[in-house]
Amino acid sequence: MAISTTPTGSEVCAEYNIPKAGAKGSDFLGKNGLPSSLPLKGSDFIGKSNMLYGLTDSFATDATHRKGATAGVYFYQNGRIARYGAHVIPKYTDIGAWVIPSSSSVGNNYQIRFTLLTGSGVSGSGTNTWLRLSQSRSITLSVGLGYRRATVRAELRPYGGGAILDSAVYTLLVEAGEEI
Repeated sequence: MAISTTPTGSEVCAEYNIPKAGAKGSDFLGKNGLPSSLPLKGSDFIGKSNMLYGLTDSFATDATHRKGATAGVYFYQNGRIARYGAHVIPKYTDIGAWVIPSSSSVGNNYQIRFTLLTGSGVSGSGTNTWLRLSQSRSITLSVGLGYRRATVRAELRPYGGGAILDSAVYTLLVEAGEEI
C-alpha cells in the first residue's frame, strides 16, 4: 500500500497484518517511515501521517431493577474510547484507541459526528453535527422504565473538514425495571 494520504486504521492493520484489537505502538516499528526501535517519540511522527487505530464496532449496555438506566460511548481528546454503563462495574471501560500516536491533545486535530441509525432517544454531543474533539464527546441512551435499543455510527475526519478517516457502529442497550 503506497501511503500518499492518511490511511484508515483498517488499511494499516490489513497492510501490516496487525490485529485491530490489541495493536500496540511496537507493531508499527520500521513502517511508514518510523524508526525501527523503541522508544518512539512524538517527534518521530512529525511530517508523517497519523495512523488511525481502526474503530471497531462495539456496544454499551446498562441494566437495573430500579428506575433509570444509561449506556453510552465516550471519545476522549487524548485518543482513547470508553463505553459507559451507569450500573456496570466499572462504569467506564476502555475499549481502545481511536488514533495512534495519541497524546493529551491529539483530539484538537480531529472532528467527530454521531449519526443515529436505528432507535430513538439518544443524546450527547455531536449528534448529526461535526464537532472538534478538543474535549470529550459522547453519545448516550437512557430509559426510565422498560427497554430501549439504538445503533449509532461514529465518524472521524480531520479538523476543518476533509474525507472521513474511519467509522464504526455502536449498539446501545438499556433496561430498567421497578424495584420490588
